[in-house]
Amino acid sequence: MNNIIHSILLEFGPCSIIEILDYMQSDLFYQKGYFSPKEWTHRRVEYQLDKICKNNKKIFKFQCNSGFKVRYGMTKFIYYLLREPRFLKSQGYLKHCMFCGMPIYINDNEVFHFTYKCNQYQKQDYFNLIKVNNFWGIISRDFVYGILDDLHSCVLRLPGTIYKKTHASPLSELWLINQKARKNELIESDRLLPLKAEEFIA
Repeated sequence: MNNIIHSILLEFGPCSIIEILDYMQSDLFYQKGYFSPKEWTHRRVEYQLDKICKNNKKIFKFQCNSGFKVRYGMTKFIYYLLREPRFLKSQGYLKHCMFCGMPIYINDNEVFHFTYKCNQYQKQDYFNLIKVNNFWGIISRDFVYGILDDLHSCVLRLPGTIYKKTHASPLSELWLINQKARKNELIESDRLLPLKAEEFIA
């Protein structure tokens, strides 16, 4: 069981317990060859994650400034010997276009002006803005970068939980974004987009 959780972290991390459970309860989990004779619960997944963090110096429990309070995944600061607290925040930032007012997402050298009739808008193939329920996600072919609750705001946050009346348990926004991306054929039917977040040590 420990190996299953570890494999999911390598493929889908940094992720929360609910995101892992969404994955394990999906058809995609079995299509990829995973199998577990026992039913996974929130407590069982958390126990395995804490055990992995204790035994693997490269895997950490991250504190997050938005979305889920805690995520688990690989650290980029492997040269630190002490296990200082690690934190995650959205990678990149948003600002309003000074000509049309629409948000522009900037991540390193990549610039994504949300689609609008504006002289500053330039068509690009790297980023996509995807609407799911009442929120929007910024994605690429490889990652999910963050979520906006208001399309005209410049507040980017990490994915969290959404509750739907048709489900007994909460669903993760990251999982819903992946479902929509596969449905819209933005990614292949057997792929998952992990979260791309910025790690820092306070």
